Amino acid sequence: MFKLIAAGFLIPLGSVFLLAIATEFTNPAASSDSRMATAVGGLILGIPAIGVGGWLAWDWYRDRRRELYRRQRYIRSIFLHLVRDKKGLVAVKDLARSANLSPQEAKAFLDRAARKYNATSQQLVDGETYYQFNF
Repeated sequence: MFKLIAAGFLIPLGSVFLLAIATEFTNPAASSDSRMATAVGGLILGIPAIGVGGWLAWDWYRDRRRELYRRQRYIRSIFLHLVRDKKGLVAVKDLARSANLSPQEAKAFLDRAARKYNATSQQLVDGETYYQFNF
C-alpha cells in the first residue's frame, strides 16, 4: 500500500515540476537565465520523481499480480483436494469454508471449473449447490 501511495504522490509532483518548465518558457516576461534555471531545476526534480513513482507503481502492480496468482493456485489446490476427498461431489459451502472464500467467490470459481471440466451442477432442496466433477 505504501508503494501505491508514494507513487500517487511522486508522479503528480514530478509532473508539476515538468509543467513549471513549460509555464516558464511560455512566459514572455521571463529572462533567458530564469528559463534556463527553471528548465534545469524542473528536469532535475521532475524526471527522478516521475521515474521513482513509475517504478513504485510498476512494482506494486507486479506484487499484486503475484499475490493474485498465489491465491488462485491456493484455491485450485484446495479445490482439487476437495474433489479427491469427496469423490467428485463438491459443495459451494465446502470450498468457501476450506479456502476461506465468500460463498459468491466460491460459486464463481466452481462455475468456471464446471465449464472447464464439463461438470454438472445441481441445486438441492436445502438451497445448496453441488458440482459433480468426473476426473
